[in-house]
Amino acid sequence: MRLVWYEWKKLWKNASVLKIFLFFLLLSGIVFWGELDKNREWIPEYLNMHGLLEEEQGDAAEWVEQKKASQSAAGYEQWKALEQIGREVEAQNGYAAYRESIQNRYEKGREISIFADPDSDRNAYGKRIAQAYEKLDIQAPMELHPYLGVEQLLDFYAGDLLAAVFLIYLTGVVFLQEEKAGKSEFALTMFHGNVRLFLAKAFVVYSSLTVYMLLIFVLNFMLASAKFGGIACMAAIQGVPGYYAVPYAWTIGQYLLACMGLKLLAAAVLTALAVAIAKRFCSVILTAAETACILGLGIWFCNSSVGGGLWEAGRIWNVWSLLRGKPVIGTYELISFGSLYFEAAWGIVPLAAILFGLMLFAGGRRQMKRRRRIWAKKGSRRKPHSIFYFEMKKLWIYQRGMILFAACILLYGMTVRQYRHDLDTEEYYYQQYIDRFGDRVTKQTDHQIREEKAYFQSLEETLAGEENIYRADALQKELERRDGFEKYADRAALLRRDGKEEILLKDMQYEMLFGFTEVSRGMVLFLCISFAFLIPAVFQKEKETRVELLQKTSACGGKTLWNAKIMSLLLYFVSLTLVFGVFSFWKSAAAYDLKMSAPADCLPAYWNSGISIPLACFFSLGVILQCIGVSACLIVLSACGKFVKNQYMLTGMILGATVVPTLLSPYLSLQWLRAIHDILFVFTFQGRWTTIGFAVLLAAAAAVIGKETICREKNMEK
Repeated sequence: MRLVWYEWKKLWKNASVLKIFLFFLLLSGIVFWGELDKNREWIPEYLNMHGLLEEEQGDAAEWVEQKKASQSAAGYEQWKALEQIGREVEAQNGYAAYRESIQNRYEKGREISIFADPDSDRNAYGKRIAQAYEKLDIQAPMELHPYLGVEQLLDFYAGDLLAAVFLIYLTGVVFLQEEKAGKSEFALTMFHGNVRLFLAKAFVVYSSLTVYMLLIFVLNFMLASAKFGGIACMAAIQGVPGYYAVPYAWTIGQYLLACMGLKLLAAAVLTALAVAIAKRFCSVILTAAETACILGLGIWFCNSSVGGGLWEAGRIWNVWSLLRGKPVIGTYELISFGSLYFEAAWGIVPLAAILFGLMLFAGGRRQMKRRRRIWAKKGSRRKPHSIFYFEMKKLWIYQRGMILFAACILLYGMTVRQYRHDLDTEEYYYQQYIDRFGDRVTKQTDHQIREEKAYFQSLEETLAGEENIYRADALQKELERRDGFEKYADRAALLRRDGKEEILLKDMQYEMLFGFTEVSRGMVLFLCISFAFLIPAVFQKEKETRVELLQKTSACGGKTLWNAKIMSLLLYFVSLTLVFGVFSFWKSAAAYDLKMSAPADCLPAYWNSGISIPLACFFSLGVILQCIGVSACLIVLSACGKFVKNQYMLTGMILGATVVPTLLSPYLSLQWLRAIHDILFVFTFQGRWTTIGFAVLLAAAAAVIGKETICREKNMEK
């Protein structure tokens, strides 16, 4: 305990740790408030309708139906509020029918021949699920409350990702700083300097992360309560929409505590992995890549439904499932290994065993020493390599750039693979009209448009005089296509009016290539995270070990060394940018029939841009411009890396100046937050003066800094 107390005080006496802690806490609160405020148009109406419903104290389902009937011509706010309240009412009234459907499914399944045998595996599987829900005795009341705050609190995942980033920072401060300063070698000579000291440091990292996650949970709970009123913690969790399948008689408060307990267990496993890698390899990049890969694999398994047995266990028994909570305790799932069945909650046991094994493995291990082998034969001399060769070797191998590169590509590939764009009614029917009438505007198209207009006009006249409810409903559904048709007709007219090539494009199919989406934000985030981890490592390692003074006394220690460092970083980041572009294009081209020969100004985003080159050339040119933007950012940040003394402070500065604005840009309406995104993803560049000014300043700074740095190195050489 003395070691723990000493390490705890040493950590929190560091002012930088406290600043980063408060910064991440504030950032998580801002992002969650942005999630809560995303539906601000209809939330006041939603809360007002809940108040009216409580005052009238009537049948909730009947009240909702009456409101829908009386407000059929109401605005978007009333419609969205009634839709959400309808989901909550359905959760209250439909739970008994849900449990009954499980029993009926089991009973009907027994009538099938393959399920008739009571000892068969299939029958045993269904029987256990049916019995579990039959024995479930819910004592808590199923009350109707504004549950939107609870839903968003349980679905908020950005806080878990921020906690993983904070874990990497804590591991670097507690373990890697002392390793690089040589203090850990001295500590190993002490009586308790190996296993006990390691366990004390690991406990300090985990306890600090626990405090952070608990404060995030309390902060988000308070924000949700402030936005939607007090959360009904004593109501049954099954009354919340989407949580029918919870197999435990828990209240909302108990379910939240259980989710928090699972998060802390997941944090323990991640901490064990991070500290084991940090002690074994002494690399912040490898620690970050390992954490990212574990979370990425967990997300991939959670979204995969292929296979049973080990595949099914991997889908539920992983760190991401524990962080989210719902896959483990939100349903009664059985994992089958032959004739053996295990509940989803039993995944805690193997994960706890992995945690114990990692701590046991890492506690007695010292830092791995690199073995240097001489492959040259006796009497022969190896050909000397250039400075660029050694900088490349240091970046890709010793600084674990290869692992970070592979992790970024893996996570970006998963982001691209999982991306789905939602089509509204207008866009859906607009694409159908393109398939039906063709994407080229001709004289035949004009004739088809006139016929369709006459058809819709006759439908409106028929609907006005129709008294049969069912026929009127069918006519109303047929008229839903009108918005898509009007978009098709208006787009065709605009193409002719502006003298553009008369080709109609399905806008949403090009969104991943040119739009402000989670794919583009993911690309920018991975580039910025690579900036934060690689640039300080390349420029700070020699400075901290005082090797930089020795390098500058050599013949090629000035301009040549600077150029070698810059070129090695440029090769990494330009390659990463090109791979990102290839992934996006390959996914879009595989999913849709893209018209890449069409002019770029046929897309609405570039309608008034005057860019008439084909989309294929436009996309290729945009990727090249992205590489130029990445290079400019790289030169500016590299110059900062030469003058900043603390590597971790520079990492924090880069993350704060690039990653944080990109994370906040979808949630806040401030235009300057998208400046970094628009520089590194030029297709969303809309000509805003803030972004233009930032780009000009960045290019000028890159040119001046590069020139000044080279001149300074030349003078030092002289």
